Amino acid sequence: MPRLRSLQVGRVAPLGGGAAGRRSGIDKRPVDGPLLLGTQGLPGDEVAQPRFHGGPERAVMACAHALYARFEVRLGRRLAPGAFGENLTVEGLDETTVRVGDVWRLGGATLEVSAPRMPCNTLALHLGDSGAVAEIGTPHRAGWYLRVRTPGLVRAGDPIELGARGDPAGTIERVAAVRQAKADVDGARALAGLPGLSPAWRDLFLDRVSKPGAP
Repeated sequence: MPRLRSLQVGRVAPLGGGAAGRRSGIDKRPVDGPLLLGTQGLPGDEVAQPRFHGGPERAVMACAHALYARFEVRLGRRLAPGAFGENLTVEGLDETTVRVGDVWRLGGATLEVSAPRMPCNTLALHLGDSGAVAEIGTPHRAGWYLRVRTPGLVRAGDPIELGARGDPAGTIERVAAVRQAKADVDGARALAGLPGLSPAWRDLFLDRVSKPGAP
């Protein structure tokens, strides 16, 4: 059964890597828990840019633990839990199997997958790897966001029980690929109606359909 390998939160702090004046909450640190996961996320977890992070549609971000081995080889060092800025490091699931609209039972909480996570160069600066964004996006292995349907206590080691499943066409890998292929109008049209898709992503796909050439 899939499980939550580790649980992380982070405070907003100056971003390293020569990013003078920039602040971010990407530096997540493990918590034994339990923590009360609510509709706005985890206590003690902060975001520097609410336009791009946080809120009910992005209450928490998850990442597959399988990504760690790939980047440890690439970087030549061990990576601590939360290295990719995720709140939930999960085993037994990844972007090829997770679908938008999937419902999880995690500890005492119920969550729903809402959208892929699209990283920016904050991740590259955090890891000290200028090619991290390209590497993590080819194929898409950058993680995904979840909304919280029912708040509850969660902790590292909790099993992830899969409830209702999203549309098979709406894997995180597929949705992210269509987002990146700006000329893919047909793909945007097909995915815009996915149950559970974040409203911001739905609007983006609908804009592309109505105005070909939009992002």
